[in-house]
Amino acid sequence: MSTAGTENPSGRSLKGLELSEQYYHELVEPAIRRSCPETLPHLAAGLVGEGSDCFGFDDGISKDHDWGPRVCLWLQDAAYERFFHVLSSTLASLPDTFRGERFALRTPEAAGRQGVLRTGDFYSSFTGSPEGPRSFRDWLSLPESHLAACTNGKVFYDGPGRFSMIRHHILNGCPEDVRRKRLAAHIALMAQSGQYNYLRCRNPVRIPAARPRRGLLSEPSLDALLQVGPPGRPGTAPAAGNFGSVPEADRCDTWNCPGFS
Repeated sequence: MSTAGTENPSGRSLKGLELSEQYYHELVEPAIRRSCPETLPHLAAGLVGEGSDCFGFDDGISKDHDWGPRVCLWLQDAAYERFFHVLSSTLASLPDTFRGERFALRTPEAAGRQGVLRTGDFYSSFTGSPEGPRSFRDWLSLPESHLAACTNGKVFYDGPGRFSMIRHHILNGCPEDVRRKRLAAHIALMAQSGQYNYLRCRNPVRIPAARPRRGLLSEPSLDALLQVGPPGRPGTAPAAGNFGSVPEADRCDTWNCPGFS
């Protein structure tokens, strides 16, 4: 399957995140400097959130929906009220295509994944708080996929630094006790799906039932592996896409362990 993205001057295909970063630096930022330079100290720009391109997992299939050059501009509440219209107008004035690619909006969910956004609203949509999780209960109750989605991608520019500060807190602030509880939960699911259900289904009569169990073993295995990594690694899914980039992966070949072939 081909990689999503147009080619850069070196001939290598660009991922959506790379394309969007070039789009910001070559078109968006210069347009802001021309039309409303006073907004730059108040905004952060980047591509973070939902979408395979934010995780770097986009491929050829991604290009038919919600894919293409896009950028988010995040502002604190007061700056949002002051600059929303001028920044939105600046973005709307830009060409429809960049390097031959156009943002393909196909689903309603993609509508809030670009443009001028409130920093607090962005983090609240994933963590329930404009400042990100703070208490032990906050951290423990949040789905790991939400934490990953608000810390993936890349921040291209951050004038006030607030967006990046919250991002850094989420990436590095998870209490050790929470990490261990999550790791224990993933390992328990591994044991339930693998050591228990999969192995007891491995006989000629139950082979059709064994195959789905083997698949169910993979997700908690990858999630557990992500939990044992260093701080700053997003804590979760899509784990299958993360797996190849995890340094420990080559030492954790679950599928070739004795009894799991």
